[in-house]
Amino acid sequence: MELGPIALKHIPTRKDSHLQFNTLETGIAPPGFSLPVRKNRNNNFVVCTLHYSQDPDKADPWWIYQAKKAMGDPNKWQREMEIDWKAAGGNLVYPYFMQYRSKIVIDPFPITRDMGGWFTAGMDHGTLNPTCFLMMWVSNSGEIYLVWEYYSPGHYLDHSERIKECPWFDKVNGQIWCDPSMSAATQQTAAGFKSMIELYSEEDISLMAAPRVDRAVRAQKIGAFWRGGDLDKNEPTFRIFSSCKNTIEEFRALRYEAYSGVTAGKKNKHEGIMKKGDHGWDACSYLMSANAFFAKGASGPEPGTYAHYMAARMREKREEAVSPFYVEY
Repeated sequence: MELGPIALKHIPTRKDSHLQFNTLETGIAPPGFSLPVRKNRNNNFVVCTLHYSQDPDKADPWWIYQAKKAMGDPNKWQREMEIDWKAAGGNLVYPYFMQYRSKIVIDPFPITRDMGGWFTAGMDHGTLNPTCFLMMWVSNSGEIYLVWEYYSPGHYLDHSERIKECPWFDKVNGQIWCDPSMSAATQQTAAGFKSMIELYSEEDISLMAAPRVDRAVRAQKIGAFWRGGDLDKNEPTFRIFSSCKNTIEEFRALRYEAYSGVTAGKKNKHEGIMKKGDHGWDACSYLMSANAFFAKGASGPEPGTYAHYMAARMREKREEAVSPFYVEY
């Protein structure tokens, strides 16, 4: 069945929690575009969602510019026109991300031995919320690539098995940067209270607690690799493989918190970052807070940084003669 522009106007709509979700290929959208269709099983009402850009008049850049200007608040545009309810928060942390997405998000490429460089990783643990494990490759010239992600809620034992499936896991085990709160002994076991770092260690995953750094500062460190959005003539030094879809979506949608109502008129803008949809961003920012990216070369973190200090401690602890930051194929 094909729905045309006229037919859409005559489909009754009604909000209801008992909905079936489906998609319907239409002849009024670009090839491969799916029209979301929701059918109420109680009264057979059907709701179809069609993006405003399918109206030729509203797809015009000038119309979009004028409409956004009339709305004033860009967050209102996101809520009203893009149906992005995450926009209920404050401003985007990286408002330029989508504008320069083609520069920041790239197609995956094979990483071979002759390319040199080194690997590092970050992790944000969750049970009901997703656990995110990110693998980074740093080239000899200091460019950073997010090359692999694991993103799923569940038990830490399940996470452990999946994380170890990462093709470069053995190159970073022992220098995986994690939430500093994971060092707290809060998990009751038969042997007493243990930390999440200890529990993962029992599964042969060695984590290092990142230093406690304000989230806004971590956000700025990440943004610095994107020149703070000044990418018209500059190239980013932090790129993300397109296969890391969850982390890409988080960077796109991450927002600052916002005061509402009367409070908003009495205070400066909130500089805190919303604690929602930030698991991949957290895992990445723990690496930033450890300065784990700032070394230029293949030998590991820059001397004098927290990352260098922790790597030295890990070598002493494990009695290793070679830094775990070296790439050994």
